[in-house]
Amino acid sequence: MSPGTSDLLVNLAALAGMAPQDPGLPPATDDTAAAVCACALPPLNPLVARSLPSGRAPGSLVTRGGSGHALPPRRGVSQMMCGGCTGSGGLSRGCVETTVVSEGEQTMVAQHTDTGVSRPESSAGTLQRCTASAVELPRRLAKELRLSWKFIENDPVGFYPGILFTIAVSYNYRLSPGDFALTAAGSLVYFWLYLYTFCLTNQLAGRNEDRLNKPFRPLVSGAAAARGTVVRAIVANIAFLVVGVLLGVWPWALIWQALTLLHNVAGGARNWVVKDFVIASGVPLMLGPAWQMVAPLTADTWRWIWALAIPIFFLIPVQDLRDIRGDKASRRATFPTVFGETFARRFLLAGFVLLPLIDHFFLIRASGGDLPAWLAEAATAALCWTIAWRVARRHGAAHDHRTYRFFEYWYILVVASAAVAL
Repeated sequence: MSPGTSDLLVNLAALAGMAPQDPGLPPATDDTAAAVCACALPPLNPLVARSLPSGRAPGSLVTRGGSGHALPPRRGVSQMMCGGCTGSGGLSRGCVETTVVSEGEQTMVAQHTDTGVSRPESSAGTLQRCTASAVELPRRLAKELRLSWKFIENDPVGFYPGILFTIAVSYNYRLSPGDFALTAAGSLVYFWLYLYTFCLTNQLAGRNEDRLNKPFRPLVSGAAAARGTVVRAIVANIAFLVVGVLLGVWPWALIWQALTLLHNVAGGARNWVVKDFVIASGVPLMLGPAWQMVAPLTADTWRWIWALAIPIFFLIPVQDLRDIRGDKASRRATFPTVFGETFARRFLLAGFVLLPLIDHFFLIRASGGDLPAWLAEAATAALCWTIAWRVARRHGAAHDHRTYRFFEYWYILVVASAAVAL
């Protein structure tokens, strides 16, 4: 339907007293006219708002709004409202409300323009708006949760191992079902925020590299805006600290926040020593609170922490093999760009060949007829040697990305094996 046809039909409806009725208003009668959208009427010169003396004949005034629209003369009250106004129970900015003279009464002709002033909402309108907000809130929360997953989905190693270690320690201490459920739920929220707070600031700071290395990330793909991401980072960090306080692990959370700022905001990610140190420090800052949510720290806790953190510091450069092109373009100093790709691959090859020894003597420590422990060691060793072979034989960004994924699988599997090793 053309705009001219629409205007004509609205005018005809107003003349015939058949204008559409707002569901939030009483039915149209001789004393109350229907609601008509002023924006659909043809433009006329606006009249200044004024007060009319009583005694004027009904329907003697043609009402005009601030937008230059008019309604035909009509007995009773005529309210000109947009769909946005009727939906909220009040007038929106830029709309007009007018009244036509009623018999024997003094009536005001009011002009509602873009001053931001609106008439008070009716109780029905307020209820309608509150109901709409209540319905909208879960949808918005679900949308925000999906977006938060987009920020962290490429880094599962920062989320799953913490929860798995909490579950393994809970199993070792034989928590009751109720305590286990509460502890697992708290661990899930804590480690979601643990990773989310890091990824938000990391991706804010690394947008230039991500355009080359990871164009699927939300800030680069357009799924999230920078200003909104800053707000999310502030809110998420506050929530992370609050959850840490509730779970009794806030010192770990505070240290992680400090290292996150060092890595992402202070430029530490551009220096390979600082970068690899922060990532390796993520091991104690993950396993420590995961254990402490269940029970006080013990010698076994620290054995697991150091037996994982030290090897990871030396082997985490496998993460950088896939990003060599983008890191060179942005002059970012990583282990492979500083020492050369060939040396880095040979160094990592040796490290992953020897890593199963760490698993056996310091972590899983299978012995005798402990079949689950031996199976865990066999699986972790197979992953280590697969990584070693891929580092030496499979080059290129796509292959190196898959190789790093195997390293993540190794870490997740080792942490999960705590259930049979503790």
